[in-house]
Amino acid sequence: MKKAYVITNGQSALGILNRLLPDNIVNETEFAFGAFRSSACSLARSVLAVKQRPVVLVVDTDTTDESVIEEQSLLLEELLDYVSPGIRFDVLLAVPKTEMLFLQDQTFVERLANRKFSDTEWEAGRLNPKEFLSDVLGGEDQIAEKILGNLDEQTIHSMQKHPLVNNLHKFLSSVINDNEIYR
Repeated sequence: MKKAYVITNGQSALGILNRLLPDNIVNETEFAFGAFRSSACSLARSVLAVKQRPVVLVVDTDTTDESVIEEQSLLLEELLDYVSPGIRFDVLLAVPKTEMLFLQDQTFVERLANRKFSDTEWEAGRLNPKEFLSDVLGGEDQIAEKILGNLDEQTIHSMQKHPLVNNLHKFLSSVINDNEIYR
Protein backbone atom coordinates (compact mmCIF):
# COMPACT_ATOMS: atom_id res chain seq x y z
CA MET A 1 0.00 0.00 0.00
CA LYS A 2 1.22 3.48 -0.90
CA LYS A 3 2.02 5.72 2.05
CA ALA A 4 0.72 9.00 0.64
CA TYR A 5 -1.34 10.52 -2.16
CA VAL A 6 -0.73 13.47 -4.45
CA ILE A 7 -3.91 14.70 -6.07
CA THR A 8 -3.97 17.43 -8.71
CA ASN A 9 -6.52 19.15 -10.90
CA GLY A 10 -5.19 17.85 -14.19
CA GLN A 11 -3.23 14.98 -15.64
CA SER A 12 -0.38 17.13 -16.96
CA ALA A 13 0.26 18.46 -13.44
CA LEU A 14 0.70 14.88 -12.25
CA GLY A 15 3.32 14.19 -14.89
CA ILE A 16 5.19 17.36 -14.03
CA LEU A 17 5.27 16.72 -10.27
CA ASN A 18 6.04 13.03 -10.67
CA ARG A 19 9.10 13.87 -12.79
CA LEU A 20 10.43 16.37 -10.26
CA LEU A 21 10.30 14.15 -7.19
CA PRO A 22 12.96 11.60 -6.23
CA ASP A 23 12.27 7.96 -7.12
CA ASN A 24 12.04 6.85 -3.48
CA ILE A 25 9.21 9.34 -2.93
CA VAL A 26 7.45 8.47 -6.21
CA ASN A 27 7.55 4.75 -5.40
CA GLU A 28 5.72 5.28 -2.10
CA THR A 29 3.18 7.76 -3.45
CA GLU A 30 -0.07 7.27 -5.32
CA PHE A 31 -0.69 9.98 -7.91
CA ALA A 32 -4.25 10.80 -9.00
CA PHE A 33 -6.11 13.69 -10.57
CA GLY A 34 -9.50 15.24 -10.91
CA ALA A 35 -10.36 17.08 -14.08
CA PHE A 36 -11.27 20.23 -12.15
CA ARG A 37 -10.40 21.77 -8.79
CA SER A 38 -13.72 20.58 -7.32
CA SER A 39 -13.22 16.98 -8.44
CA ALA A 40 -9.61 16.97 -7.20
CA CYS A 41 -10.80 18.26 -3.82
CA SER A 42 -13.55 15.63 -3.70
CA LEU A 43 -11.01 12.90 -4.45
CA ALA A 44 -8.67 14.21 -1.73
CA ARG A 45 -11.54 14.24 0.75
CA SER A 46 -12.41 10.65 -0.15
CA VAL A 47 -8.83 9.48 0.36
CA LEU A 48 -8.65 11.16 3.76
CA ALA A 49 -12.03 9.85 4.94
CA VAL A 50 -11.99 6.34 3.49
CA LYS A 51 -8.37 5.29 2.90
CA GLN A 52 -7.06 7.38 5.79
CA ARG A 53 -3.76 8.11 4.05
CA PRO A 54 -1.88 11.43 3.98
CA VAL A 55 -2.83 13.63 1.03
CA VAL A 56 -1.30 16.58 -0.76
CA LEU A 57 -3.81 18.46 -2.87
CA VAL A 58 -2.06 20.50 -5.58
CA VAL A 59 -4.31 22.80 -7.58
CA ASP A 60 -3.94 25.73 -9.93
CA THR A 61 -5.11 29.08 -8.62
CA ASP A 62 -5.85 30.46 -12.10
CA THR A 63 -5.00 33.89 -10.68
CA THR A 64 -2.16 35.90 -9.23
CA ASP A 65 -4.45 37.95 -6.97
CA GLU A 66 -3.14 37.37 -3.43
CA SER A 67 -6.51 37.83 -1.71
CA VAL A 68 -8.19 35.31 -4.02
CA ILE A 69 -5.32 32.88 -3.52
CA GLU A 70 -5.57 33.19 0.27
CA GLU A 71 -9.32 32.61 0.09
CA GLN A 72 -8.84 29.51 -2.09
CA SER A 73 -6.24 28.12 0.30
CA LEU A 74 -8.41 28.62 3.38
CA LEU A 75 -11.45 27.07 1.72
CA LEU A 76 -9.58 23.99 0.50
CA GLU A 77 -7.90 23.47 3.85
CA GLU A 78 -11.25 23.75 5.62
CA LEU A 79 -12.87 21.25 3.24
CA LEU A 80 -10.10 18.71 3.83
CA ASP A 81 -9.90 19.31 7.56
CA TYR A 82 -13.61 18.64 7.92
CA VAL A 83 -13.24 15.01 6.74
CA SER A 84 -9.76 14.27 8.04
CA PRO A 85 -9.79 12.00 11.08
CA GLY A 86 -6.45 13.47 12.20
CA ILE A 87 -4.66 12.27 9.05
CA ARG A 88 -2.05 14.71 7.74
CA PHE A 89 -2.78 16.67 4.60
CA ASP A 90 -1.49 19.72 2.82
CA VAL A 91 -2.87 22.09 0.21
CA LEU A 92 -0.35 23.49 -2.25
CA LEU A 93 -1.38 26.10 -4.76
CA ALA A 94 0.27 26.52 -8.17
CA VAL A 95 0.19 30.24 -8.93
CA PRO A 96 -1.30 30.66 -11.48
CA LYS A 97 -0.75 27.21 -13.09
CA THR A 98 1.49 24.19 -12.51
CA GLU A 99 3.16 24.93 -15.85
CA MET A 100 4.83 27.94 -14.21
CA LEU A 101 7.41 25.44 -12.96
CA PHE A 102 8.71 25.21 -16.53
CA LEU A 103 9.45 28.93 -16.46
CA GLN A 104 12.12 28.55 -13.79
CA ASP A 105 14.81 28.26 -16.47
CA GLN A 106 14.46 30.81 -19.27
CA THR A 107 17.45 29.47 -21.20
CA PHE A 108 15.89 26.00 -21.30
CA VAL A 109 12.55 27.30 -22.63
CA GLU A 110 14.34 29.48 -25.19
CA ARG A 111 16.30 26.45 -26.38
CA LEU A 112 13.09 24.42 -26.80
CA ALA A 113 11.30 27.28 -28.54
CA ASN A 114 14.37 28.00 -30.65
CA ARG A 115 14.18 31.72 -29.91
CA LYS A 116 14.98 34.39 -27.32
CA PHE A 117 12.31 36.19 -25.32
CA SER A 118 12.27 39.83 -24.36
CA ASP A 119 11.82 40.70 -20.68
CA THR A 120 8.28 41.83 -21.46
CA GLU A 121 7.41 38.55 -23.22
CA TRP A 122 8.90 36.53 -20.39
CA GLU A 123 7.01 38.42 -17.68
CA ALA A 124 3.75 38.11 -19.64
CA GLY A 125 4.44 34.39 -19.98
CA ARG A 126 4.87 34.04 -16.23
CA LEU A 127 1.39 35.50 -15.73
CA ASN A 128 -0.19 32.93 -18.06
CA PRO A 129 2.35 30.11 -18.38
CA LYS A 130 0.12 27.50 -20.00
CA GLU A 131 -0.97 29.81 -22.82
CA PHE A 132 2.56 31.17 -23.26
CA LEU A 133 4.11 27.72 -23.48
CA SER A 134 1.35 26.54 -25.80
CA ASP A 135 2.04 29.46 -28.13
CA VAL A 136 5.82 29.06 -28.21
CA LEU A 137 6.00 25.25 -28.18
CA GLY A 138 3.18 24.39 -30.52
CA GLY A 139 0.02 23.37 -28.72
CA GLU A 140 -1.34 22.85 -25.23
CA ASP A 141 -1.39 19.05 -25.51
CA GLN A 142 2.34 18.96 -26.20
CA ILE A 143 3.62 21.27 -23.47
CA ALA A 144 4.33 18.78 -20.69
CA GLU A 145 5.39 15.99 -23.04
CA LYS A 146 7.79 18.16 -25.01
CA ILE A 147 9.32 19.77 -21.94
CA LEU A 148 9.50 16.65 -19.76
CA GLY A 149 11.13 14.75 -22.61
CA ASN A 150 13.89 17.34 -22.88
CA LEU A 151 14.66 18.10 -19.24
CA ASP A 152 18.29 18.10 -18.22
CA GLU A 153 19.63 17.80 -14.68
CA GLN A 154 20.28 21.55 -14.37
CA THR A 155 16.70 22.40 -15.31
CA ILE A 156 15.28 19.71 -13.02
CA HIS A 157 17.36 21.09 -10.16
CA SER A 158 16.14 24.62 -10.90
CA MET A 159 12.50 23.47 -10.95
CA GLN A 160 12.95 21.50 -7.71
CA LYS A 161 13.96 24.72 -5.91
CA HIS A 162 10.54 26.24 -6.55
CA PRO A 163 8.54 26.47 -3.30
CA LEU A 164 5.72 24.33 -4.72
CA VAL A 165 8.01 21.38 -5.44
CA ASN A 166 10.11 21.97 -2.35
CA ASN A 167 7.05 21.97 -0.06
CA LEU A 168 5.63 18.90 -1.79
CA HIS A 169 8.91 17.07 -1.31
CA LYS A 170 9.12 18.06 2.37
CA PHE A 171 5.58 16.92 3.14
CA LEU A 172 5.92 13.60 1.34
CA SER A 173 9.32 12.93 2.91
CA SER A 174 7.92 13.52 6.36
CA VAL A 175 5.01 11.11 5.95
CA ILE A 176 6.95 8.47 4.03
CA ASN A 177 10.31 8.42 5.78
CA ASP A 178 9.16 9.25 9.29
CA ASN A 179 5.76 7.53 9.11
CA GLU A 180 4.14 10.71 10.46
CA ILE A 181 0.64 10.24 9.10
CA TYR A 182 -1.26 11.82 11.98
CA ARG A 183 -1.38 15.52 12.78
